[in-house]
Amino acid sequence: MGGHVPLGYDVASRKLIPNELETDLVRRIFNRFIRLGSTTLLCKELNEQGFRTKPRRSRNGKMNNGFPFNKITLYKILHNRIYLGEIRHGDKWYPGEHQAIVDLNMWEKAHRIMSTNRRERAGNVRRQTPAPLKGLLFGPDGKAMTPTHTIRRNKKYRYYITNTANKRGHEECPVRMVRAGDIEGIVFDQIETIFKNPAMVVSTWAVANNLDDGITEDDVRDGLQNIEAVWDHLYHKEQARLLQLFIKKIRMEPEGIHIDIRTNGINSLVLDLKAAAQ
Repeated sequence: MGGHVPLGYDVASRKLIPNELETDLVRRIFNRFIRLGSTTLLCKELNEQGFRTKPRRSRNGKMNNGFPFNKITLYKILHNRIYLGEIRHGDKWYPGEHQAIVDLNMWEKAHRIMSTNRRERAGNVRRQTPAPLKGLLFGPDGKAMTPTHTIRRNKKYRYYITNTANKRGHEECPVRMVRAGDIEGIVFDQIETIFKNPAMVVSTWAVANNLDDGITEDDVRDGLQNIEAVWDHLYHKEQARLLQLFIKKIRMEPEGIHIDIRTNGINSLVLDLKAAAQ
């Protein structure tokens, strides 16, 4: 129905037809990822062995020979349910008419590894990052919360403390202090949920299309929904910069957390992700 033909398939009469050489490469990617457990190692192996992405025709009509693999490309392949014989319409997947390349057992093995790796990476990032929510997190007193930490038995424990609790005592503030890992995990999870909201995808695409008429709704959806593929591999300063880009303020209240999003910042992020993917 349009868009790029995925690695592993060609198109004939508007139908996806398996490309024998490429289907072998797709299965190799899944099998080797299951064996290696790392997109970094898999990327290095594929490039050293001379494998490249699917050749495509550029806008000027010239055909390229594909490009070296990167972690974003591998992440997209490992998450593309087309390889299970499904097809996407909007934000949902349905049984397709094309032949599957990988079976459900292989798919589930790869995704169990990714799920475990992602939790471990996210935990490591939160432990190592000094304070990614600094300047964004505000207490019920309307003032920015301050990052702080304690060290017990040679282990560092990070917190964010409200201005009121810091200056006037914990008993003066209903929120007081929160563990950094807890609040950061909640914020990151909520950002992903917001980005996967169909209304957010459509509204972001409407604005992004004015900035670059070559951006499709699928570009926006993939960019927003796959941000975790990029996130865990960014430097700490770059994570903080992106948070500043698309979050206006995080308000800690006794009844819950409120996240104010910068829509224009999300549009800029989509443009960056599209450029990186290309």
